[in-house]
Amino acid sequence: MRSHSIFSAFVLALIIVSTAGGSYAGDKTLNTISHDEICGGVFFTLGDSEYSGRINYNETYTVNFDTSVLRSGNKEVKLARLYVYWVWSQKENVGVYPTMEVEVKEGETKEVLSSVATYTDTKGFVGKYDYFSGVYVYNCNFDTTKTNQDFYSVTVKNVDANGSTFCVQGIGSLVIYECQEQDEDCQCIEYWVSEGCDMIYAEYGIAPEMKNAKCKL
Repeated sequence: MRSHSIFSAFVLALIIVSTAGGSYAGDKTLNTISHDEICGGVFFTLGDSEYSGRINYNETYTVNFDTSVLRSGNKEVKLARLYVYWVWSQKENVGVYPTMEVEVKEGETKEVLSSVATYTDTKGFVGKYDYFSGVYVYNCNFDTTKTNQDFYSVTVKNVDANGSTFCVQGIGSLVIYECQEQDEDCQCIEYWVSEGCDMIYAEYGIAPEMKNAKCKL
């Protein structure tokens, strides 16, 4: 008999920018976008993400993901989301929202995605380096029947010809799948997916107990 467990998947952009002396309280409630009970699993990975440094106009940043775990057994994707975590978005030292193109490549197939959700945060006071940070969210399609394609890549491109720049902290890939046949690796689970962006830092009048991120289930 399969056991039943509870899994909470929180996808949260907790970006601490100590270089700028950011001062933020945990004051933003996460948004629960999915909750269900399934016999399957939750797979989250940052791939080979690393900090991008400044991305100028027409420059790109690419992260590769290994999805072989999704192609073992008979699995059906129930939910797939991509999270592009960005920081230091500015133009001429003024905070702006980044203008980016996000392309997914799986085998020979390429697709430019459209953002389905945006979460942002800034400092709690006016000061130097008050640049925007946040996460852009995208729906992503996977064909788990193509067993010869265990990898896919995501490329972020700065498409703002007006000269704004941004940095990427990394890209997260979340996949929730159901098992279509008996599989010892699959359990009956209850899951929540909560999203948001809450930059926190316990300085400049922000006590440690004030910087806790909040969520509701």
